[in-house]
Amino acid sequence: MLQGYEDILTKNAHVGDVLEDLHTALPVDAWLTGIEIVAGENIVLTGYTNSLEDLETFTKLLSERKYFELCQLINVQEEEYKGQSFLMFTITCKFL
Repeated sequence: MLQGYEDILTKNAHVGDVLEDLHTALPVDAWLTGIEIVAGENIVLTGYTNSLEDLETFTKLLSERKYFELCQLINVQEEEYKGQSFLMFTITCKFL
């Protein structure tokens, strides 16, 4: 797991800057439950949202950020929690 973060540092990216890019792109009604860096080249984001439109916007905004490209929505499934429906999602991006 630490290898992925070390790979970020070798690309001259500061972890705080990468997290800021994620934060500013994330819609208000969405939250991340996981961030995984795979082989220092890809990042996998998992989370929940209330809106498919917000999810599409998030994916598009990520692709426009400094540290990400080729962002794709891999999986969306509806889940219910305490009587409310949420969309659980997985997005992958190439990490620059």
